Amino acid sequence: MRHRVLAAIVLCILITALLVFISVASSPVGEIEEHFELGRQWRTTGGFPAVLRPPGYPAFVALTLLARDGLQSLPLIGSRWPFTGALNDDKVVVLAAQGLLLVLTSGALFWFSSRDQRLLPALCVAALFGCNPYSIILVGTLSYYWLHVVLIVFSTIALALALERPDRARLLMAGLLWGVATLVRPVSLILPVFVVFLPLVHSGAGRTWRVFARFLGWFSLGMALAVLPVTVRNFAATGRVIPVNAQVGFGLWGNTIEKIPSHTGYLTWTVLWAEHGVPVMARVTGSAAPRPESVEDTIRLNDKFTRLALARIRQTPSIYAHNVFINFREFNLDRLGVWLKFFQRVQVGVPMGDVPDRPLDRPARWGAAAAEAMMIVMMVMALAGVAVGLWRRHPAAWTVAAVYASMVVAHSIMFLTPRYPYVKLPLVIVGAGIALNTLGLSTRMSAIVGAILLLAAIGSTLSLTS
Repeated sequence: MRHRVLAAIVLCILITALLVFISVASSPVGEIEEHFELGRQWRTTGGFPAVLRPPGYPAFVALTLLARDGLQSLPLIGSRWPFTGALNDDKVVVLAAQGLLLVLTSGALFWFSSRDQRLLPALCVAALFGCNPYSIILVGTLSYYWLHVVLIVFSTIALALALERPDRARLLMAGLLWGVATLVRPVSLILPVFVVFLPLVHSGAGRTWRVFARFLGWFSLGMALAVLPVTVRNFAATGRVIPVNAQVGFGLWGNTIEKIPSHTGYLTWTVLWAEHGVPVMARVTGSAAPRPESVEDTIRLNDKFTRLALARIRQTPSIYAHNVFINFREFNLDRLGVWLKFFQRVQVGVPMGDVPDRPLDRPARWGAAAAEAMMIVMMVMALAGVAVGLWRRHPAAWTVAAVYASMVVAHSIMFLTPRYPYVKLPLVIVGAGIALNTLGLSTRMSAIVGAILLLAAIGSTLSLTS
């Protein structure tokens, strides 16, 4: 127990020191889309009228700023306090909260991994999550990406614990956490379809349809407890049953317009929208400028794009089938390199949407190569570890496989941008940790492999700031 506490302290110090250094030595990616501004408006006005965007991240921003305001009202926090100026900056406050989530999530991952793994490999896996360049970059992004990663980690842990001992409370908690994650990004709405198979991990004659129904029922109830209030609110605002947000039509339509080039693996949403989406929007709303705050415009556009998507799937199913296959391939093979480019562009003052072919500068190029090599190794390890874990009926492996499968399907059937494969980062790291525990490596060899990956993560993170 004493060694675990000491290891946890070392983990927190390491991640905090690296995060502080990166914050001082570089600029964060910052805002992507209007999710942060929606949260700031929510805090100011007390309302969230829009239905285009999911409410999860704006709610996080609003609650963070509310906590900041409460902290500032305390008598001990006066004008002489050294961090008063930083507390007045909304962006700094939210970024600091996201940094705190990095430390807490790494600690939770260490606790979970060290229950059935040796201490050093578990420490390496948790440190790898907290120190890799992708996590550090996402922490500095003022959008839903990092919060979603955090919730995927906690929700996956909760679901694995519920699978180990499927009592009512654990299943409800796992479902509740996944419901909250769904409010940040609704790609997990289809997760119950995959969760229903998880009781197969328990061998024996007791696996009747009632076991599966009970497991899925309590889990789905937990998800519903989180999602249903937003669904009811959306129905009151629009008269439509919208589980989280009215964006499905846009994503489905984007996957039916033209074939994704096989050599690039992605279409550019900005170009696609300008060429094909803006004319449709102008006909439907009478304006070529988007008005995401307009509930009426959002509903009419979502309906129109849904009809167009379904019509195109019927007329030219080969385009949609091709794009689903390419999305499936790219999601699985993507090494998250676009996030390294985003970060480096910010450092040299190039807007993220400009100069897509701009190469990384040295030594960032070397750091990116190390980061992508690290990602490839972790992906291979995760595949091997989860495969062995499935065969051995390891609850964590079955959980990771179910969650990953749901993410693959959700991202294949909709328009996929190069940013979206970020969701597999926590699953790959957890899968790599499972590999250290299931592939029969000795304690020393597991620690060596984990240490090499950790050094690659820290080195590539530091090189990106140079």
